[in-house]
Amino acid sequence: MELNPLPSWDLDATLATFRNGTFHGVFKGLELQKSDDDLERYRTLVDESNPDLLIETGTRAGGSALWFHDELNLQVLSIDVAPQFSRGAPRGKYLEFLVGSSLGDAAVRHVAEKLAKDKGLRVMVSLDADHHSPHVQAEISTWAPFVSPGCYLVVEDACFDLFARKGLKDEARIGGSKIPEIGGTLDALERNFGVPTYVSTLFWRDQWLEAQTPVSHSPVGWWRRHESA
Repeated sequence: MELNPLPSWDLDATLATFRNGTFHGVFKGLELQKSDDDLERYRTLVDESNPDLLIETGTRAGGSALWFHDELNLQVLSIDVAPQFSRGAPRGKYLEFLVGSSLGDAAVRHVAEKLAKDKGLRVMVSLDADHHSPHVQAEISTWAPFVSPGCYLVVEDACFDLFARKGLKDEARIGGSKIPEIGGTLDALERNFGVPTYVSTLFWRDQWLEAQTPVSHSPVGWWRRHESA
């Protein structure tokens, strides 16, 4: 089943953030590739759900991990098979960078062991690694169960599927070279949440958060775990 963006979502305005470069920022010297609108959504959801730990897949240059840590006062564990940040990037007890596949046994085991040591942590997850549908599908299955009741699973960058569905294939390839052919984040969301699955029973789509502004790289991407799930 198709999952559609809200009528208020503005494809042209979202696309403009890539064409004019405003999707690209710098936070304390590290590259940060998120729109200002989506950063405000993260700020709102943290205020609403009070997580302690953010598991982020897709470190890239490390700017988002540092922003989540410094601006939102979160513990952050960021995972990337080939991060592009400098060895001098800040890190510490509450800001950890793990090099490896977000689908690898080592990453999953590391997180499970961390949570076993501190059973009181409230966990949210942001998936922002490889955006091709098969990878995102596997990430959702792997990481969604780690989200604490009442906290969020954010699945980034469904905008690229929507660009492709409007015939904007070159723009869709910004998110991944094969997205127009095999699908991206939105296709993965539809396969996980557009049909009854174990994961889909755990979460509800927060359309109020989506509707905060008409610009978002991640329409359909803001999912909150039921308090009782």
